[in-house]
Amino acid sequence: MNKQTIADIDIAGKQLLIRADLNVPLEKGKVGDDTRIVAALPTIRYALANGATAIVCSHLGRPKGKPDPKYSLKPVAERLAQLLDCQVHIAPDCIGPEVELMAASIPRSDVLLLENLRFMRRKRPTIQSLRSRWPRWQTFMLTMHLALRIAPTLRQLA
Repeated sequence: MNKQTIADIDIAGKQLLIRADLNVPLEKGKVGDDTRIVAALPTIRYALANGATAIVCSHLGRPKGKPDPKYSLKPVAERLAQLLDCQVHIAPDCIGPEVELMAASIPRSDVLLLENLRFMRRKRPTIQSLRSRWPRWQTFMLTMHLALRIAPTLRQLA
């Protein structure tokens, strides 16, 4: 089965929800090893270069379904901003009106990183379970299969 990649579609003007593996080790509030962040860069850069709004989501650690500052993605956002040389906004949550407002108003040259998916009270949130909570976000979601080292695949959400 041939899978589509981000290069196979016109993403200009669209909001792209990129599910990336940014579960990196933190040491004293800083990213200890940015290998997984670096692996996500080509997809995020491609989205930005082709006029899409990049909305990135990930989990970090095992915070047991409630917010825990120890597992915040803020250090990841800081490192991602350094590597991309652009502003990375960190959402206060991964769902809700404030997040939707941030997604609607973010400049196309910037990135929105949603807060840790595992802060939700669901045992294991999936993109499909969150889909109904992101009703206004447009059409495409990318899933990064970094562990398998295959190209990012594309699923149409509409």
